[in-house]
Amino acid sequence: MTRFGQKTANSQHEYATVHVKGDQFYGARSNMNVWSPKVSDAGEFSLGQMWLASGSYEAKDLTTIEVGWHVFPDIYGGDRNPRLFGYWTRDAYEKNGCHNLLCPGFVQTDKRVALGAALSKPVSSYNGNQFDISLMVWKDPKNGNWWLKYGE
Repeated sequence: MTRFGQKTANSQHEYATVHVKGDQFYGARSNMNVWSPKVSDAGEFSLGQMWLASGSYEAKDLTTIEVGWHVFPDIYGGDRNPRLFGYWTRDAYEKNGCHNLLCPGFVQTDKRVALGAALSKPVSSYNGNQFDISLMVWKDPKNGNWWLKYGE
């Protein structure tokens, strides 16, 4: 089942989603527009992401892999540039989870692209030029490792 454009708001976040259910998926690919939205320093952030998830909040076994771009001054010393990011959790965001290369959940394999790095492309502008990034996340069926590919 696929649902497009579902907008949800809770006490902390507003988001629009495309939702696909099933148990035979081994990854996803996305081209996403990159912006540089204005955010404050007080815990505010903005992002465009691909969110792969299994489990549930209720059972506290929600596992996610999240990749995309974000503007998040709190974790980058006040910097407001859009940055490539990765995030994971395996317990519904309770105790386990990590951004970028700050923990053993991610392994850097390419010297040209790093999680947490500012995106060097120009950003999109309203009624102007549009710029996007291409991301692919997939699971290796032989060893169970998850991989992230940036660009072509």
